[in-house]
Amino acid sequence: MRKCTLCTERRDAVGAQTLPVCVSTCPSGARHFGDLGDPASVVSELVRRRGGFALLAEAGYGPAVRYLPPRPRAPAAPVPAAADMASVGGVERWLNRTLSC
Repeated sequence: MRKCTLCTERRDAVGAQTLPVCVSTCPSGARHFGDLGDPASVVSELVRRRGGFALLAEAGYGPAVRYLPPRPRAPAAPVPAAADMASVGGVERWLNRTLSC
């Protein structure tokens, strides 16, 4: 196994603006890439706004990866009351009957 190079060989061959494969293929959009040395870059702003941090920064390694804390979750949709079950679809009605037994 090799250490991640952030696809430097791919970016050199294709172009400097090319994203690493892990960033461009991440299905949830959880990975970001950019210049942390440029305070005006999108990724620097994201790290600043979300409170990003580096692992083992106190060891003096100078890691180039920052981790962002989880975003607050959206409130869950309210569960309909029994009186409102007439407007709920078949699967939800079946599930409500099954779980209320």
